[in-house]
Amino acid sequence: APVRIRAFFDEPTNTVSYLVSDAATGAAAIIDPVLDFDQASGRIGTASADAMLAAAGGLDVVLLLETHAHADHLSAAGYLKARTGAAIGIGARIDEVQAIFRPRFGLGTDAPERFDRLLEDGDRIALGSLEIAVIATPGHTPAGCRSCGARSPTNVWSPPAARCSAATARCSANAWPRR
Repeated sequence: APVRIRAFFDEPTNTVSYLVSDAATGAAAIIDPVLDFDQASGRIGTASADAMLAAAGGLDVVLLLETHAHADHLSAAGYLKARTGAAIGIGARIDEVQAIFRPRFGLGTDAPERFDRLLEDGDRIALGSLEIAVIATPGHTPAGCRSCGARSPTNVWSPPAARCSAATARCSANAWPRR
């Protein structure tokens, strides 16, 4: 079953988000979704996230992945979870990032926000007949990045920026057959 990938570029933040789906089952994941933010007014919007949902059409969005804590854009994962019921996954070391930033933003020392899945290097996540492999690529943020790869029996997907780097500020995915 082929992996289907569609990239969405958010010009204001220079961010690329991905809609990855399993053609055989219609299961889909959204990676690094952007919540629109207008600096002049301080308002947020959901046009970018809504465009991804529209592109998903009849797909079943079951997973929202954050490759790392983003300082360059706001995440639309919470909004998309409310719309789809999809689980949100992020690298397990997000607790370390939140511990650094909570006091800086006056958020107190409460327990860090919880995600549905805290991902570790080597974890495997089912996406229909595909398997997403979690690969730690530290260095971009205090907790590093989690690159995700998906594979099917017939192909492996790797986008142009398949590794995390300061130059691209991207961590992205590959694609393997489920075992």
